[in-house]
Amino acid sequence: METLQKEAQEVAKEVAQADETMKEVDAVTEDYVPLANMASRIYFALDSLPTIHFLYQFSLQQFMHILFAVIQKNEKLNAIPKTNHEARRLCLTEELLDKIYDFSARGLLGDHQLLFAMRLAQIRKHDDEKFERMFTHLMRSSSILEPKLYPQLLAGKLSKSQCATIEELEHVHEFQGLVESMQNEEARWLTFMEHPTAETVTPEPWLQNDPDLSPDLNQLMKAIVVRILRPDRLIFAARLLIGMVLGDAVVNQSQLDLDSTVETGTTARSPLLLVSAPGYDASVMVDQLAKTKVKKCASVAIGSPEAFEEAESAIKLAARSGSWVLLKNVHLAPAWLVELEKMVYKLQLHNNFRLFLTMEMNPKVPSTLIRSARVLMFEPPAGIKAAMLRSYTHAISKERSDQRPVQRAKLHFIAAWFNGVVQERLRYTPIGWSKTYEFNQSDQKCLLDCIDEWIDSMGQGREAIDPDKIPWDALRALASQSIFGGKIDNEFDLKILQSLVDYFFRKETFNVDYPLFNSIEDGAGEQLVIPDVKSYQDFFGWVKALPSTESPAWSGLPLNVETLNRMK
Repeated sequence: METLQKEAQEVAKEVAQADETMKEVDAVTEDYVPLANMASRIYFALDSLPTIHFLYQFSLQQFMHILFAVIQKNEKLNAIPKTNHEARRLCLTEELLDKIYDFSARGLLGDHQLLFAMRLAQIRKHDDEKFERMFTHLMRSSSILEPKLYPQLLAGKLSKSQCATIEELEHVHEFQGLVESMQNEEARWLTFMEHPTAETVTPEPWLQNDPDLSPDLNQLMKAIVVRILRPDRLIFAARLLIGMVLGDAVVNQSQLDLDSTVETGTTARSPLLLVSAPGYDASVMVDQLAKTKVKKCASVAIGSPEAFEEAESAIKLAARSGSWVLLKNVHLAPAWLVELEKMVYKLQLHNNFRLFLTMEMNPKVPSTLIRSARVLMFEPPAGIKAAMLRSYTHAISKERSDQRPVQRAKLHFIAAWFNGVVQERLRYTPIGWSKTYEFNQSDQKCLLDCIDEWIDSMGQGREAIDPDKIPWDALRALASQSIFGGKIDNEFDLKILQSLVDYFFRKETFNVDYPLFNSIEDGAGEQLVIPDVKSYQDFFGWVKALPSTESPAWSGLPLNVETLNRMK
C-alpha cells in the first residue's frame, strides 16, 4: 500500500508538471497565433493570383519550403533569446514577408508587383482595425451621383467624380475637416494639385484632430487623397506606404542573382521557367552563367520534331552527369511539355542537374509545370535606375569596364544611361515614342561591343586616350542608323533618337559636371551630372545611390507625362 501510495503521489506530481507544461505551451502557442493567421492569409493571397494572370501559379509545397526556411534557417531569429516571444514573432513576421515577396515578385509582371506588395501590406496590418477600415476607402469609389460641392471647390479644378468622392470621404470620422481645409487653405491645395511629386507635399489636415496618428496610417490617408486628386501619382504614394509597412527592401528589390537562385532557390526536380517579354532573350543569362561557372550546358531550340528527340536525350544524359540543359522557346510546343514533365518525374536526377526553360507568354503552357517550376519574369526594367542596375549587373562587368584606357568606364556608363533613356521612353508611348519598338538588351550589348572595339583600336594598351580623338561620328552613326535606328520606321521618332544620340555621344560628356538631362521646367528635381569617377565600382556605386523616385525629365519628357499618358 505504501508503494502504491508513493507511486500515486509521483504520478500526481508528474501530471501537475504536465499541466504546467501544457499551460506554457498553450501560452506560447497563443503568442504565435497572429503569425499563423498571417501565414494562412499570405498563402491564400498567393493561391488567388491566377485570377490575375495564368502564370501566377504557386504551390503549397513552395510556400511551406519558404516558411520552414524562415523558421529553421534564420540567423536573425537564432540571435534572439527563445524566451523573448514578442521579438521572435516580429522577426519571423518581417522575414516571412520579405522572403515571400522576393520569391513571388520575381515571377510577376512589373505592374502586378506593386499590387501584390499592397496586398501583403494589408495582411501585415490586418489586426489594425483603423488601418483595415481606411484601406477599404483606398479601393472604394463614390456612390454619390450629384455632388453639392461641384464646381466651387478648388477654383473649379476638380471633376464631378472627384468632388463626389471628396464629399463622401468627408463623412468618414478621420477625414472630417477635409473640405474645410480645402476652402481655407486653397493655395496650398492648388500647389499640391500642380506639384510634379504631389505625394511628397500632400496636405494633412487630419493631424489637427489626431496628432498621434501612426505614420503608416497617416501615409495611407495621404495615399487616399492622392488617388482622388492626383491619380497619376498614386503608384508613387503606394510605394511610400509599402516602404513604411513592409520596409524599403520590398520597394527597392535587388537585381536578380541567377547564380544564387540556381544554387539555393531551386532543386533538380524544380525547373527554372524563364518567361520573357517580346524582344527579351533570357537564355543569354543562362549561357553567361554556365560560362562563368564552367558548367556544361546543352542548349536546344524547341520547334521541330528533331528538337524533341535531342532535348530528351540531353536531359537523360544531364540527369546522370549533373550538368545543365537549356530548352529555348518551349511555348511553341505546350502539348509536348506534358510529356516532358512525366519524363523528368520518372528519372533519377543528380543533385546538380538543372533544367532551364525559356518561353514567351502562352496560356496553353501546362499549369502543373508552372506550379512545379521556379518562374522568373523578364521584361524591360521600369525606370532608368532599374535599367542601369540591370546593365551593371548583367551587361557591364568590372573586368570589362576597368580595362585600359580609363575612358572606357565612362563610355560604358554613357551607353548604359542612353539605353536606359531609350527603354524608359517606351513606357510613355505614344509620348516617349510614337509606337512600341522592340529595343532589348542585345542593342545595348552591340553598342558596348562597338565602343570596346573602337577604344581597343585607339588605346592599344595605353593608360589613357584623348576624348577629342574618339570616333564620335562613327559611334553616333552606328547608334542612330543601325543598332537602335534600324528598328525605327517613324520619321519623328528618328529625330528624337538622333537628338538623344547627339546629346550623349560627344566629346563634351568628358567635361566636368556634364548634365545627364536638360529640363526647362521647374520641379525637375536635382540636376544629375555624369559622375567624375573612373572605375566600374565607382560608377556602380553612383547608380545605386540614385533616388528611387525618378523625374520624367531624366528621359527628356515633360513633368506631367504621367497625367498625359493617363489621358491617351
